Amino acid sequence: MSATPANSECPSAGEGSPEVAVREPSVPTSHAIAATNVLAAPDALLREYQELCNNMRHYGTARLTRLVMFLALTGGLLTLFSDSAKHPFSNMPLILSSTGAALAILFWVVDIDVVFNFRTFRDRAIEIESALHLEQYSLRRARKQSWLRRLLNETNSTYLLYGLAIVLWFVLSLQRW
Repeated sequence: MSATPANSECPSAGEGSPEVAVREPSVPTSHAIAATNVLAAPDALLREYQELCNNMRHYGTARLTRLVMFLALTGGLLTLFSDSAKHPFSNMPLILSSTGAALAILFWVVDIDVVFNFRTFRDRAIEIESALHLEQYSLRRARKQSWLRRLLNETNSTYLLYGLAIVLWFVLSLQRW
C-alpha cells in the first residue's frame, strides 16, 4: 500500500507481515510520546498509527479554532480601540493595546505547543509508515524539503501573524501614550 484511503481511515496491514517495533504507551513527558520499544504485530502498529492520525486531526482542528478565536478577539479589541476616545477613561487605549499584545503573546505560546505536539505525533507516524510500507506523511515531508516550502508554510505564516499583531499593539499603545 502506498497511501491511506481518501476517507482518512488508516489502512490495514496484510496478513503474514513480520513483527516490527512498536512503542508501548506510557505516561507522557513534556507532551511527547515517552515509550519503550517492544516487538508487536503490525496490527498493534496500525492501531497506534490510527490513534496518531486522530491526534493529528485533533491538534489541526484545535489550532484552526484558536486562530479564529484570536482573530475575532483582535478585531473586537481594534474596534474598541478605535472608539476609545468616546470612553470616559483616559487610559482606555493603553489598557486595550496592552490586552491585545498580551492576547497575541498568549495565543502564540499556545500555538507553539500545539505545533510541537502535532510534529511529535507526525514523526512517530512516519516511523510506523516505514514499518508498514505506507507513505501518507512521509511523502508530504519529502516533498517539502526545498527551502522555499520550509519558509512559506502554515506555521511560519501563523507565527508572522502573531508577531505582526504584537507589533501593531505596541505601536498603537505608543501613539496613544
